[in-house]
Amino acid sequence: MSLLNGDIYSVTVRASNIAGKGPWSAPIQVTPGVPGRPTNVTVVRGDVSDLVGWTAPAANGSAVTKYTATSSPGSFTCTVGGQSYPLCWVTGLTNGTPYTFTVTATNVNGTGAPSAPSGSVTPAPVQTIPVAGTPFDAYSDGTHVWVTESGTAATGYGIVTELNASDGSVVRTISGLGGEPGPISSDGTHVWVGNSDNMVTELNASDGSVVWTVSAGTYVQGVSSDGTHIWVTNLVTQTVTELNASDGSLVQTIGGFESPRSIVSDGTYVWVTEIGKVTQLNASDGSVVQSIYVGFIPYAISADGTHVWVLNNQGKAHNTVTELNASDGSLVQTIPLARYPHAICSDGTHVWVVDGLDGGAITELNASDGSLVQNIATGQGLGAGTISSDGAHVWVTNSQSNSIIDFAA
Repeated sequence: MSLLNGDIYSVTVRASNIAGKGPWSAPIQVTPGVPGRPTNVTVVRGDVSDLVGWTAPAANGSAVTKYTATSSPGSFTCTVGGQSYPLCWVTGLTNGTPYTFTVTATNVNGTGAPSAPSGSVTPAPVQTIPVAGTPFDAYSDGTHVWVTESGTAATGYGIVTELNASDGSVVRTISGLGGEPGPISSDGTHVWVGNSDNMVTELNASDGSVVWTVSAGTYVQGVSSDGTHIWVTNLVTQTVTELNASDGSLVQTIGGFESPRSIVSDGTYVWVTEIGKVTQLNASDGSVVQSIYVGFIPYAISADGTHVWVLNNQGKAHNTVTELNASDGSLVQTIPLARYPHAICSDGTHVWVVDGLDGGAITELNASDGSLVQNIATGQGLGAGTISSDGAHVWVTNSQSNSIIDFAA
């Protein structure tokens, strides 16, 4: 039978085997000569807008001339040419309203059938907060957000900016801490800052005053505190330094690491990333519990007391998140990521991953099972951004624009 271009046909399909014929599929309508349905429609959350992506369909004999993404509700659309990258921003949306999207492809014979609807995505506002210097790290304790920055002669070197976690307003800027401040941690009462002078400084979280500054090894790379201990990775000496959180006194220096970088303590265990593995320490005495070989170079780590989340963006199995059981370090799962991640944090409900190299996207995972919740577009490049979440807000450093990005968790 010959079909005519432009006519609409209803098609059903069924399968057969030696046992007989199966039931007919539900009918679909097709128009010969027009492109097929786009597939794999994905949506990245934006601010009064969403970024829609898709996989191109078969052109059916004539090149695709345009793609159109359409929202539901509202029927807001965006259109790109057939040779364009399969992405477009749908604008004019209302923050707080959930939307799904379909995509159609068009050629000279007409417009093909729409794709299956995407998952529901709700646009939300994104706030950008300028800071005095170039931000390196940020940490939110739920009341304060502490940002370490590199400074200049004009702004003062060794800057820490305190933001109000409820609205992102600047509370104070603390300068003159010595060296360039890097990693930062807080328990809501105290703040601990590592800097390039190989020091750790404790600040009073209530007023930002300096409590003490102590030597903490060579090349302070990571700092984490559980309120009792302060744990510091030293990249040059390949050690972990334990300090007493009450007065900064040296408890011990633990050797035997290979390029220790990121560190986090959940109060029971301390987790340290090294080349090809994560080492688990006992937080009570610093003894090594085990080394967990994750098979590639772990870049960053976060722990919420139940799960340990390890970010990998180098080596054979790059662009993944490895989930470990926080009670025994056993492997739960490895989650592939489509982008190029370089920072991670968990607030116990959500896991947030930064991709500063792909339009400033943030990936949200469900902390209960690691499933993808959504991708969020910040609308700006993030450079080597870091991320912190207090469960209500997510805070991301942007070294390209000297700012902090704040959006609702």
